[in-house]
Amino acid sequence: MLLSFEGFFYGTQRVCLAFGRFLVMKKLKEVIFIFLICSFVSIPTFAETATCDSCADCNAKLADEVNDKVVLSSDIFLADPTQNCIDIQRKDVVFMCDDHAISSSPMNEALGTGINVGAEWYQPLNVTVKNCTLNNFEKAIMFRSNWGQIINVTVSDSEDAITVESVHDVSISGVEIFENGEGIRLDYTSSISVEDSYLHNNNVAMHVHRNLTESNYFFLGNVFVENGIGIDVTDDGMILETVECNMSLT
Repeated sequence: MLLSFEGFFYGTQRVCLAFGRFLVMKKLKEVIFIFLICSFVSIPTFAETATCDSCADCNAKLADEVNDKVVLSSDIFLADPTQNCIDIQRKDVVFMCDDHAISSSPMNEALGTGINVGAEWYQPLNVTVKNCTLNNFEKAIMFRSNWGQIINVTVSDSEDAITVESVHDVSISGVEIFENGEGIRLDYTSSISVEDSYLHNNNVAMHVHRNLTESNYFFLGNVFVENGIGIDVTDDGMILETVECNMSLT
């Protein structure tokens, strides 16, 4: 029996629609599968290294979280002795001076801060300050970063060279500190290490003050020479567990 043209047309139409639905469902399953795979795969982000040449430029680069490292490309001189320079208020960042200097005018009493990390109300994690030379500041480095590092820094002619305050697990290594009021001041801290550093000709080489309960301090391989006081520990009743190894104090 021959099919009419109309019957053939509608039968072909149903076959095409069914095949179309099959293709759609197949593609839909493929799309869903690909979506599920992609949802478990994170697209990597690539951190940047930025350079800077002034206090304002460095602070802008340090505040931008795309930069995991900011490198100073030239010396910075502050004519105003009350001016602050570098301010770091974020976690997981490295500030490298690349052996450049940040200095203030010695003509008047220095009142500024060279490098400030964190604040009384905020202690960012994992901040590193490295390869910097600082001189003529009230506080050359004010450091409030848990699990932070200060590496290969030189500080001179400042009231306080390095102040570490209200944090724990900080490493200071390879620093040279000379001709300052206080060299390294540890205030309300715990689990601090100072290693392979040279502190000489300071009024007080190191001042441990108001530490946290059950604090541990590790002073390893340092040389203290011709300081008014080598290590000054104050605050009655505090608990101090100190390990000293290969220390030279003269």
